[in-house]
Amino acid sequence: MELNDDNFDNIVLKRRSEMWLVMFYAPWCGHCKHLKPIFDEAASKAKQYGMRMGKMDATASEVIAPRYEVKGYPTLIYYRNNEPHKYKASRTAEGFVEFARVMKQPAVTMLAARHMLDKLVQDRPVVYFLAQPGVEEPQKTELFAAFQRAAESKQDQ
Repeated sequence: MELNDDNFDNIVLKRRSEMWLVMFYAPWCGHCKHLKPIFDEAASKAKQYGMRMGKMDATASEVIAPRYEVKGYPTLIYYRNNEPHKYKASRTAEGFVEFARVMKQPAVTMLAARHMLDKLVQDRPVVYFLAQPGVEEPQKTELFAAFQRAAESKQDQ
């Protein structure tokens, strides 16, 4: 999807429930020309995981590109809950799709038994856990809220 100053906020930011990956490019940039078909290939596959992908000519942008301090090309920024984050994962079609798959998973998983933790550890390279013994509704505590924020901030790594 091609984005511009006129449609960016309505398409990317008003759809809070969707995660977006935006490529800010310059038409004359060789790296951008190389990445565009890869980005386009991944877009339809990433959509199955709930991530939308769009491109924006940053050289034609007087509002959006400066807002996100786009200075080099291509710049990739993903938007989750309307918060911009620098994209740091692989710049291959497979990498974009894998990023979408990982980001679709919840950052925090509630577990009721030890064997569930054992399975989770097998499936993921890094696992952090928070135990709140004796707390009836742990997901309603301020500690859990802080843990959730931290988990979401690390999920893209």
